Amino acid sequence: MAIGASAGGLAAFEAYKKEDMKSYPAEELPIVKGMKGTASHVDNLVVKRPNGSEILLEMFGTPVEYNEGQSWGSSLVTFFDITLALITILRVYSTEDRPYRKTMSKQDAVSEIKRNFGTQFDPLMAKIFLDKEESIGTLMIKADELMNANKLRNRN
Repeated sequence: MAIGASAGGLAAFEAYKKEDMKSYPAEELPIVKGMKGTASHVDNLVVKRPNGSEILLEMFGTPVEYNEGQSWGSSLVTFFDITLALITILRVYSTEDRPYRKTMSKQDAVSEIKRNFGTQFDPLMAKIFLDKEESIGTLMIKADELMNANKLRNRN
């Protein structure tokens, strides 16, 4: 558990490993490794917020050095929201028109993701998506069907 400051005061956050949703061991976190003099990163950090929502983060940590090889015993840490990288890919694969482009076929969407792998699309998320594309596509079609049914129901 970690304590973080927010506009409403202090809040408790919980950190888990994505693979098994067990508490993230402190000694494996980049912030701790950085304080011990080692730069590292992880891409499987799930943070549970006080309201119960979860976010998947990539975390980088590096030691703060004041002289070559001499550390202050502190770490500089950066977090990236991995879910945003996945949303970018899902928008290309989406079955809805966008203001900036018409819907493309699933084959064209996959080709675009492959063509822009590592530039427009995060390489880790693109690889995960392409490895699971068939099952993700099925889920997205079902979700679109449910959303469209909901829209019709709300009009009546």
